[in-house]
Amino acid sequence: MTMIALLKQLTSGAFKDGAIARILLNEFWSNGVAPTYREYAAAWLRAKEAHTRPNPEWAFLSDKADLKDTKDWKQLRTKKRST
Repeated sequence: MTMIALLKQLTSGAFKDGAIARILLNEFWSNGVAPTYREYAAAWLRAKEAHTRPNPEWAFLSDKADLKDTKDWKQLRTKKRST
């Protein structure tokens, strides 16, 4: 079983390997903590629940990664919010 599949199993299919997962890993590693998969899955579920609004920096980087024109990024995001 792959790590992602195990984390999905431990989170009832909710786990996604995205920004929340990476930020959480960075927090563990920065604190010198090596969590078990079960501990990480539980922490990910709590972090996912606490994350209620998109982070503007993540949205900008996502648009940039998708090769979207970010020159008028604020206008693009305002338009996306209204649709």
